[in-house]
Amino acid sequence: MKKITYLIGIVSLLALVIILILSFKMTTENNDDDGQNSSGNAKIIFEGDLVYDGTGELDLLDGVRAIDEDGTDLTSNINAKIVLDGNDQEIRYSVSGENGQIVYKERDLVLKNYQGPAIIANDHLSFDAKDLSNLVTVLNKRGELKGLDGFGKDITDQITYQREKVSDGIYQLTFTLNNIYLDSTSLIVKANISGTISDPVLELYRSSIEIDVGSVFYPEDYIEVANDENGNSVKDQVKISSSLNTMQPGVYNVSYQLTSSDNSVIVTKNLEVKIR
Repeated sequence: MKKITYLIGIVSLLALVIILILSFKMTTENNDDDGQNSSGNAKIIFEGDLVYDGTGELDLLDGVRAIDEDGTDLTSNINAKIVLDGNDQEIRYSVSGENGQIVYKERDLVLKNYQGPAIIANDHLSFDAKDLSNLVTVLNKRGELKGLDGFGKDITDQITYQREKVSDGIYQLTFTLNNIYLDSTSLIVKANISGTISDPVLELYRSSIEIDVGSVFYPEDYIEVANDENGNSVKDQVKISSSLNTMQPGVYNVSYQLTSSDNSVIVTKNLEVKIR
């Protein structure tokens, strides 16, 4: 009987020790200050969200500091970049302590009065082929194209574009603008372009075909010509997309797309396929 009582006492004591250890660990993990990471020796410290209303320059390190385990100031070593958490912007900070371990910490970025990036352009544009190499600058100087960052600041120089031929001398231009807040917007306009233009060439043998259910279909076989802007054959660079199912009757569209070497020109052709 005494042995049983003795064993019960030992088990109870061990259980109490384990509970105390777990309790201490949880308390240690939960007692970190707000805005202060709990992993690694280095610590990144800040208070609350970073709020920006477009006034002045955005300083991602505003109110942020970092220290090593021994109190050494690591603030000058902090890296910061904007990342997305769903549709919300965050700032991800990182710093390396003296032990070489990199520590990360996220902070919400609150954008007040932010409207998102915007591209402002004339509905229809006309210009010469020689302007293509510097098109955004040319159109901006003529007051026909402008890009805003979401706070009214001009970031026209960050606009990129692609053109797609509609017919001889007539093109569809797609302007795209990305800002530092990881937002983007696009705008499509028509343009008349005069002069000689070297575009990729993409031609199909036919624009529509009919095949029987279960037939073998190779979309590459319908490419007649696929040349880059220098006249070189680039059939292997044509991107083909379709949801065609040869086992299911219906009418399907197969899209063929060829992009220029500098990614500024897109040529698209479509093949209608009827499965009977």
